Amino acid sequence: MTMLELTPRQTARVIEQAVRARVELEIEPRFLPHGATLRGRLLGRERGQLCLALETAPENCALIEFVGAFCEMRVYLADHLYSLTVPIQDVRPGGAGGMLLFPEPERIHVANRRRFERTVAHIAAKVRLRLSESDAAHVGLMTDIGPEGLGARLPGIGLNDHALVGDALRVSFELPGFAEEFDLPALICTKSVPQSRDELALGLQFYMLDADEADRAALARLQGALAQLITNNTDEPK
Repeated sequence: MTMLELTPRQTARVIEQAVRARVELEIEPRFLPHGATLRGRLLGRERGQLCLALETAPENCALIEFVGAFCEMRVYLADHLYSLTVPIQDVRPGGAGGMLLFPEPERIHVANRRRFERTVAHIAAKVRLRLSESDAAHVGLMTDIGPEGLGARLPGIGLNDHALVGDALRVSFELPGFAEEFDLPALICTKSVPQSRDELALGLQFYMLDADEADRAALARLQGALAQLITNNTDEPK
């Protein structure tokens, strides 16, 4: 499993999501024996620092030993594994194991993996993207789709400067053989402009962290429809 470095803009977005979700992290202090892993929960920001509460007190060391030490941290967020390395700037008692304070990282890494493969869209299907509630829909064609996201090509005029990696949007589309139009929140994960073509190629990941129950239900229906399509294609005579 390889790790990809996120841009500062993407890093800031992930940190903001993690703070709002009060995520749980795995922590490996470098001064402890290799493999010694602690767990903690991100509580929020405090005077320009991030504050993390340890779930249990570290064994065989005092809390003050963390000051100035670097820690490797890992967190699962929206089905992705992120890793970061931060120096601990301050500690204080509190909770079960004490609290660690550290600066917001400028860069974090994400595991380059997909839990599900995508299937090529053999039948041209239109997709509509809305970058904001007031934005007119941008119409393109689906190139591939899977349970966690899709690829699309759209006219690049006027869109390239506004559709940035890490941006949130809504995407709507239909699948062949299904009457429902799926409308889901998504994040732009990849973006490229094919050479000599006035198009924009986008990779989108369905984004459920801030989604309501209707969005989660729509994603579940989409995943069921995709499973049915894959089964039907597998059962067709060769």
